[in-house]
Amino acid sequence: MKNRYIKHSRISEATFREILRLFCIDIEACKVARITGVSGPATSRLYTQIR
Repeated sequence: MKNRYIKHSRISEATFREILRLFCIDIEACKVARITGVSGPATSRLYTQIR
């Protein structure tokens, strides 16, 4: 499925929404990476972009 929130993203829209939900409830990026299965650097980069 195409991710309409981030251009040229390899992360699905559903995964991005999950990362965003976990960001909003203030969970650390490294824990979110383990929960979602996305790499740590990618999750950190997304957190920076969201901020």
